[in-house]
Amino acid sequence: MPDVARFRAEGSPSFGRSNPERIESSFRDWVVRGEGVENSLPILAAQAAALLADPENEGDRQVIDWGYPPYRVREILGLEMMEAAPTWTLDRMGATLTSLDDGGLVVVAGEHEDFYDPDFHIYNDVIVFRPTGSIEFYDYPREVFPPTDFHTATRVGDRLILIGSLSYADDRRPGVTQLYALDLMSFAITPLEATGEPPGWISRHTARLEGSTIVVEGGMIHEERGDSAVYRPNFDVHALDFETMSWSTREIRDWKMYEIVDEGSFYYMLLPEGFDTSLLRSGLEQFPDIPKMDVPLYPSDLVPEGFVDESPQPHLLTLRLRFGSVPVKVECSHPGIEVTVEAELPESESRAIAERIRTRLEARAGRPARLESRF
Repeated sequence: MPDVARFRAEGSPSFGRSNPERIESSFRDWVVRGEGVENSLPILAAQAAALLADPENEGDRQVIDWGYPPYRVREILGLEMMEAAPTWTLDRMGATLTSLDDGGLVVVAGEHEDFYDPDFHIYNDVIVFRPTGSIEFYDYPREVFPPTDFHTATRVGDRLILIGSLSYADDRRPGVTQLYALDLMSFAITPLEATGEPPGWISRHTARLEGSTIVVEGGMIHEERGDSAVYRPNFDVHALDFETMSWSTREIRDWKMYEIVDEGSFYYMLLPEGFDTSLLRSGLEQFPDIPKMDVPLYPSDLVPEGFVDESPQPHLLTLRLRFGSVPVKVECSHPGIEVTVEAELPESESRAIAERIRTRLEARAGRPARLESRF
């Protein structure tokens, strides 16, 4: 276990001085392996396989929580809870995880928590888990590889193609798609230039390789409309051709999104079936100043008669439903429930489908709710 002096020397996130800079850090190694957990590569590989196989572990579900979170590090070292925040961690959201041919693993960037947390940080590093059990840490200059989260990493030969990022607000460039390549031999990162019609400032999306093309779907796009910033869902299908290094829009989808909102401005919570809400309420009583979250819901509360629930199990925040031949995604977005009708239908028909879900929710929650058009 490192001492406080080691923590003060190595405990904060850092930018590299070269591309890449190999960081020798016993502190980071200790943080990743965690107390009492033999994080050998086979164990990590098994965890990685489960993450990579989980259909819900995409977009904003790209979660890696190996080792110690920052609060636990300071607790073990006997420090104040907010001392030296942010503290370096592999407890991250919006990171990517890729398997290597030799059985190793590569983690790229990601973020810890959100802006309200003292340990909030968006990383621009790479972590490599070797089959021998060793762990390598690589940092990069900010101007070489900016802080990146909720991106995708697609293997193309000996490179990972990194597409998109949510990023810090000041780093976002509406209309541009962040595009980098990570060399899996040297671990150097280089920017890529592409022509054509990019998706824009996209994040939380998915990407798959089809021949010489990377196909990008889903996610969210940050745009500027006048003096306002808009964060809208991406319904279209985009493609990056590696032979021509050009973007194109493969399919334009006229889908509709709605939000079900509680009339009393309460939050909805989507809970596992059978969850004892009394436990939740007793826990929330300790925090009287947090937003009211008094409308617990179960997945069955959001499935009207005539709809088929095709969600992978378990499904905590997102449901995949089908009404006849029409796919419908239902997602807890805090404070509301988002409903996306994934078919090109007249507005009246799409809204009628969402209205059936609102009616079901209202009856089960016992509280009035309204339906609002989002996109």
